Amino acid sequence: MSIHSRRSALAANHRSRTFAMSFISRALFMMALLLVLLCGAISAGAQTCDPSSSCDVEDNAGPIMQGPTTVFLIFWLPSGFHFDSSTTNGDTNYQNLMTRFFNDVSASSYLNTLAQYPGTCGSNIPTAQSCLGAIIAKPLPVDTSAYTQFSSSSVGTANQPLQDSDIQSEVQKLVTQNGITPGINTEFFVFTGAGVQECISAGVCTTDFFCAYHSNAATAAGNSVLYAYMPQVNSISGCGTGNGHSPNNQTAADQEIPVMSHEFFESMSDPLIGGSANNTAWISNDPTSQSAPGEIGDNCDLETGSVQSNGSNVTLNGNPYLVQTIWSNDDDACVLSFTPPIPGPSIEYTIVTGGDDLRGDSSAASALESPAGSVFQNVTLKTQSQAGWDNNSTHVRVFQLNQPQPPPTPSALGNVAVTLTSHDSGLETPDNWNMQSLGMKLRNPNGSIICTSSSSGNPLARLTQQAPTAIFATPPCAPPPSPTAFVSVTINIITGNDNARKDTELWATFSGEPALCLKPSNNADSDGTCNNGGSAKDQNGQQDWGNGNNSTQTFTLATPEALDGGTVSILMIEHNSGFETDDNWDIQGITITGTDSGGNSTVLLNMSVPLNGNNCIARLKGAPNPSSVTYNLSASAPATSNLANPTFGPTPPGSCPQ
Repeated sequence: MSIHSRRSALAANHRSRTFAMSFISRALFMMALLLVLLCGAISAGAQTCDPSSSCDVEDNAGPIMQGPTTVFLIFWLPSGFHFDSSTTNGDTNYQNLMTRFFNDVSASSYLNTLAQYPGTCGSNIPTAQSCLGAIIAKPLPVDTSAYTQFSSSSVGTANQPLQDSDIQSEVQKLVTQNGITPGINTEFFVFTGAGVQECISAGVCTTDFFCAYHSNAATAAGNSVLYAYMPQVNSISGCGTGNGHSPNNQTAADQEIPVMSHEFFESMSDPLIGGSANNTAWISNDPTSQSAPGEIGDNCDLETGSVQSNGSNVTLNGNPYLVQTIWSNDDDACVLSFTPPIPGPSIEYTIVTGGDDLRGDSSAASALESPAGSVFQNVTLKTQSQAGWDNNSTHVRVFQLNQPQPPPTPSALGNVAVTLTSHDSGLETPDNWNMQSLGMKLRNPNGSIICTSSSSGNPLARLTQQAPTAIFATPPCAPPPSPTAFVSVTINIITGNDNARKDTELWATFSGEPALCLKPSNNADSDGTCNNGGSAKDQNGQQDWGNGNNSTQTFTLATPEALDGGTVSILMIEHNSGFETDDNWDIQGITITGTDSGGNSTVLLNMSVPLNGNNCIARLKGAPNPSSVTYNLSASAPATSNLANPTFGPTPPGSCPQ
């Protein structure tokens, strides 16, 4: 659970839930409360994290939400309660403005702030498709049922507040009533009337601790249910922005949106907060962070930035809104927009500064090199105007990756260079900077990992005026070696207990190569593959491959071929003479070895069974029976499951069909 605290940007407790589960423990609450008291009160509009410390949120490998994202709005408003009673149609206008915001935020530069927080999408999508997409708002019919199963007029007050279990039950009820299938790309926002109080646990309430929160639960079927609780914040002391701005002349609704945007952006970048560590996505891990463990909304709690004369700070789809700023790792600041978008593959840097900081008036950049050593992209890690990076602080940057070759082909990243530029002022000496670790993660647009690379030391590198650049290899991100091209193949075939007659023609065909003649026929004309005729023989001078015959022949390929991963087909062609019956031929064993231009040999296929009774690895017959068999070629597993057409059968050991 992520809590929008009234007194701190701290996400006081992250907790994954199942419906009807018990409340968070008293011990967790006391720990959260202690953190709040230590950090002190936070004034509305103040950035709640010093960017020189570890404000940056980090990638913890959990999933993120995928577009199109559907937001279901649940307006829980029993008789006698209101969202906004100050104007005519205040309740309806409140509902409409909440819905309009979610529709208008799609494709905005404000939403694009999330582009710098990639991750694996919640469901399978094509590699080249970006996770971030449209936001679709779906308001559900207003629920006028009482706030609990009881009709007490005191329910929802400070003396008898709603509980998180009530919010979960309300979500479950609406899911069932409307036939909704929840999942990680769907979130339910639950709005309650003015003055209604709610508690997560004893003492953790809207009356004195938080303004809103987002969390997750699970259905009996195991589906994730993402939900956010949204009290009417303008009616709760300390929960508004404190500036009273109302760009849409609906104070209650306009003041709700900054808190709602806080929860929504955190849900998008960290939907499965709590639970196992693998479910957490983008949060701050560094214990020195002022908002740890915090999400991208917590660093900017209730900050609205520059407000226009009409009371708005952004315009979305032509409509004015007052929203909360969102933490941007790239800017080291709370922002209202982020450009450019990152539609393609991305590269993520995670840098930990060691025992010597990176000064505020210094800058740092990185050059990405191809495996050949040429620079194909330069990125800025820190500008001169951004705050310095304190000792032992963590900083994360994500950029569009301009790869020499786009996904889904493997990465073509060679070395990565990091350069310090010291901009000394006054009597300052040149800056020195210790890097303690460097982590890199390359992702496809859909968030799937291309490769990761990490290095650490004590320090990993020390950058100075004399040696301002450190170069790091990224072996896991180097392109794989080119497959070996073979110039010739050696084919060894052992005939079983049924021979291949003199008048039978045998071929071998490799992927991408013309057919090779294993054995010509003495009763057929030349056909372009085999030089048939009465005296035709194989490379070993044989016409008849008798029972138990062992034939080894070497052939030069028409063009060098990377046969590993390809196939070979063995074909029998009959040329019956006189009153002969169809020929049958048993293959007892086959070994194929490729040889490259340097004379290095690789076994690509190696299968056999003992010459015993009817055992064989394939039995070829005249038409309409199977007259060919195809095997997979694999340098890594030449003797494992190599029959490419298993319906022909049998795979060894087995009895050949007679």
